[in-house]
Amino acid sequence: QAISLRELDDVTSLEDKLGRSLTREEKNRIGVSNLRLFLEELLQNRYIESVPSIIPLLEKEHRAASRKLRKVTQEISDLDEAKLKEKARLFH
Repeated sequence: QAISLRELDDVTSLEDKLGRSLTREEKNRIGVSNLRLFLEELLQNRYIESVPSIIPLLEKEHRAASRKLRKVTQEISDLDEAKLKEKARLFH
């Protein structure tokens, strides 16, 4: 609420200094709320621009994680009681 009031004060102050009413376009460029909207839009555009370069990196990480998961799964399957007994028997 304080921010909204401050923005209204800023518009009124500018109109007084200029001696005329501000246009809608001019009002849309004043205040923290409009700055926030501008920055959010800028951030979203940068994110969308970055997606094509991020996807290959994510795919590479996915492949690496999948390989590690297969390896760990294989190691866990080797811990089967029957397999361990057989390995112990062969070692003995």
